[in-house]
Amino acid sequence: SMDNREVHPTGHIYQWHRGAVSRTAVPPVVITNGPAISPDGRTAYLVDTLGLSIAAHPIGLDGTIGAGRPFLKFDASKGYPDGAICDAGGGVWVGFYGGWAARRFAPDGTMTDEVRFPVSNVTKIALGGDDGRTAFATTARQGLSAERLASQPLAGDIFTFRTDIGGIPVMPVSLDL
Repeated sequence: SMDNREVHPTGHIYQWHRGAVSRTAVPPVVITNGPAISPDGRTAYLVDTLGLSIAAHPIGLDGTIGAGRPFLKFDASKGYPDGAICDAGGGVWVGFYGGWAARRFAPDGTMTDEVRFPVSNVTKIALGGDDGRTAFATTARQGLSAERLASQPLAGDIFTFRTDIGGIPVMPVSLDL
């Protein structure tokens, strides 16, 4: 969840477990993003967009998300971290709002790839296609002035590019609400 006014740290991460919804122990932030889950299912990467950071949280055998450790810290001049996803190699792909790019980080935090776009607000990456190596990048028009929209006519579109490492298959889930 997040504060739609983007001011107060009221955003929480919730878990659904055996028919019950509960708030995790993850501290609240203004804008929560991610989560990205590692290929082994043991780490959740949670984005604090306005905090310019990503924390790595252990996932217990019972699915509980534990206390996080700092994973990445960013400089606002390169954009704000937005949506995140893990690939099959354990890399974390992050879209950067206001950063004109998506970047991949290895499990040790080293940046390994950067893909630049003709639009400033890159919001999320998804990996798919027949071999899982086609990346789909969503972008946003929100907050762009008429002048900036004129110079970024493709803002809000979805872009594709190829990656060396494929995505993690998504398992279907059925919830009884």
